[in-house]
Amino acid sequence: MESSEPGWRDPDAIRLRSQSVQSLYDAAASLQRGSVFTAEHQAWSALQQWVASRDAAEDTTIHSRQLNRAVDAVREAEDFGGRFDGIDADAIARMIEAHQTVTLKDRPATSLTADQATKAYLAEAERNLIAACGNSPEAGDALLVLARIRNRRDEGNRHFNARVAITFQKAAVMASPQSAIARRDLGASLLKQGMVPQAIESLLVSNQLAPTRQTTELLLTAAGTIGHAPLVQACQRSLQDTRLPSDFPVVQLSPQAFAQTSARRGPAVSPPTQIATRPGPPSEATPTPAWYQFWRR
Repeated sequence: MESSEPGWRDPDAIRLRSQSVQSLYDAAASLQRGSVFTAEHQAWSALQQWVASRDAAEDTTIHSRQLNRAVDAVREAEDFGGRFDGIDADAIARMIEAHQTVTLKDRPATSLTADQATKAYLAEAERNLIAACGNSPEAGDALLVLARIRNRRDEGNRHFNARVAITFQKAAVMASPQSAIARRDLGASLLKQGMVPQAIESLLVSNQLAPTRQTTELLLTAAGTIGHAPLVQACQRSLQDTRLPSDFPVVQLSPQAFAQTSARRGPAVSPPTQIATRPGPPSEATPTPAWYQFWRR
């Protein structure tokens, strides 16, 4: 795919973008086979190649530097999660001083808890991921693969891994705001972490983009958790509609075909005020451009 913007006609940008699409396709296939570590490596490669293609198109290195800062922030945030013993104010101060991440270097560590430091680092990672990726379904899909891998990890701090997954999913939503799957993945993660109002907002947008039974069931659970009777009733009515698809249409695409779908950009979506309750017949549904649906589980 070649963008109408002059920079995207740069041979290096075209080559890197093509490599990114192939790496993303490989990551999805590896995850489907259960090769989690391989999938993670390939997804990071896809993200790095996409960001490098932006740099090549714009004759800069700023986006790659932003991605590196995000990687550093995620890696260093884990230090505050109990990987080392004795996480007191002095330990936090020493870590911040030794870290590459600069977001807390001008703040007295005596006023920080480990949880606050982790939150600040992950917020810094999210900001840099959004800046590095730009508006890109490819980058958004790579981030979703990485988020799903984080959620599958058995080793380490599961709570921390869940927070990292949400960081990736939030950045994915910004990179690909028209992705109903990104919105649902984020909503499901927020719901698991007890962030119910935020989960409802994300799930509502997902259902506005592409209503499905699975998303509506998640929304019903969230609404019931906080006693939102009107939303519960709307979800129940929607689930009684036999036209409601059980899940997103599964579309298997080659990397070349996916590259063509990723050329399409839609308008930004505002959060709806109520659940979409009248979906069209499944045969009329337009598949979302997220090609990775074929590895969805």
